[in-house]
Amino acid sequence: MTTTIQIKEETKKALLLEKNRLERKLGHLLTYDDVIEYLLSQSSTPTPRKTIQELQGTLEKEALSIYKQLREEYRKNDRI
Repeated sequence: MTTTIQIKEETKKALLLEKNRLERKLGHLLTYDDVIEYLLSQSSTPTPRKTIQELQGTLEKEALSIYKQLREEYRKNDRI
């Protein structure tokens, strides 16, 4: 399920800059959802997927496919 959130233009620009930084670091395109998940994983806010999300940005390229598969499984489970 997708949703719309309202953010200030300044926040939108900062999120875009962070998205670009992470894409350069990881070497592939990200969604805004990916970026927000990553930022949340770096905060002290507990999330059910935190153990996997903490690995984002530190995984080797070959391990990224495993991360994506696990993330998709978590998303499927959330829909149930």
